[in-house]
Parts: sequence; structure tokens; C-alpha cells
Amino acid sequence: GLAADRSYIPVYRYWRDGSWEALVRFARLWPKASRAIHRALIRYGFSRHLLVHLGRSLLKQILRLEQARRLLRELRPTCLIADYDRNAHCACLVLAAREAGIPTATMVHGIVNPDYGYTPLLADVAFCWGEQHRQRLMEGGVAPERLVVVGNPRMQETIPSREDARRRMGIAGGRPVILFASQPIGEKERQDLMTAACEVAAQVRDAMDCLVRLHPSETVATYARQAEAFPFVRFTASDEFSVEESVAAADGVVTWGSGFGYDSIVYGTPV
Repeated sequence: GLAADRSYIPVYRYWRDGSWEALVRFARLWPKASRAIHRALIRYGFSRHLLVHLGRSLLKQILRLEQARRLLRELRPTCLIADYDRNAHCACLVLAAREAGIPTATMVHGIVNPDYGYTPLLADVAFCWGEQHRQRLMEGGVAPERLVVVGNPRMQETIPSREDARRRMGIAGGRPVILFASQPIGEKERQDLMTAACEVAAQVRDAMDCLVRLHPSETVATYARQAEAFPFVRFTASDEFSVEESVAAADGVVTWGSGFGYDSIVYGTPV
């Protein structure tokens, strides 16, 4: 149902549009739902103050679900493929599509370790990177017929030579290069981790070059304090250089829980 010159659909405009019907539905649902949520919080030892946050999140998701229904009625797609079916926005699209009888599939968002955040599967089918993905999701209760191994779409068969990669990245001098790949864990934890990495870089700065490759959700401003305190550490955005260029340029990669580490191992760079 898309015109030939439409390369994308501004999906997020649907999230901004309100829906009185959904608000009325939430108002009717909330008294009973809040009592159930409150009992669950007490049972599992969580603070009851989370009730307000969970209520707000539930309202957002109800609105997103209603707006996803509107989007699908307008587009009438033959299928829906999500990059991560359990993302707050994608989950609503996937559920609305299944409700409408539209076939759905999801790619796998990174390394499944553990399977928390990946199961239960919301889409009809998941496209797994390999057999290990498939086995982990099956251990999480997903039926094998819903899991299809298609390979890792983010990886290339070959990577540039070290010399070409360093030339593209402006790295000169021939010294060893160590790359630290960041990860958006808790705010305090990631700040402490980045500070620790930069402090280690300070100890070896006379012998090697140290780079940081930021997670796609981060910018250099995320680590402004470290960038100012350690000016000899080069911070690079994830879209500044490709994964293949970054891996090829490095003699070693340091990371904590990032899929970039697995990419590096596959490409033969020590981690």
C-alpha cells in the first residue's frame, strides 16, 4: 500500500497522536489492574512506589497499541518484520499485527545471554544468527518451528586490512591500538567503567593508542567528563566507522557484555 516514492513511513507520528478511546479503556482497566500490580509488588518484595511508574508505562503501551492498530489499518502490510519484537514500540506493532492476522517476524537483538528480554517470543517467527541462538531461545520455551537460522545480518564475510582500516580512521604511527567498546548499562556503572578504562589507557599511553567505540545509543556527550579528563583517548560514535573497520584497526578489544566483543572474536581480533 505504499507509493513507489515512499522509502519510509514516519511511524513515530502515530505515537504522538492521542486516543480518547484508549484513555477511556485505561480508566476502566486501572482500578482492577492497580490492585493486581500492587499485590505483585508486595509479594516479590518491590517498593509499592513503583505502582505509579508501572501505571504510567501501562498507559503509554495502551496508547501505543491503539496507535499501532491505526497505523496497520492505514498501511495494510502483507507482513511485519521487527528488529526486536520486545522493544516498547515494536511490541505494540507486533501484537497489533498478530491481532489483525498479519504474519510477523523478528530479528534477534544481539547475544542471547541470558534469554531474559528475548522470551516469550511475541512475533510468529524469530530469525536467529545461528544454532546457539536457536538453542537458547528453545531453552526459554520457544517452539523450535518458530526459530529459523538465517545468519548474522550485521556481519560481513571479509574485513579490510589493518593498514586500510587505520588509514580510513586516521590512525598513524604504527603503534598497537586497543579499542574499548562501551555498553549502556546502569548510568553509574557505565560511567565508572569508562573512567576505569581511561585510567588504564593513561598508564599505557606512551606505548599504544587507545580508542573508544560508543554504543549506538550513546554520544560523546555521554562521557563528556572522561573525554575532557583524558584527551589522549579518542571517542568514536558507532556510525563514524563500521564494525569491520573498527575491529580491523585494533590489535585488541576490551568490553563488558557487548555484542561487539563477539564480532571481534569472529573476525579474529583478541578480546
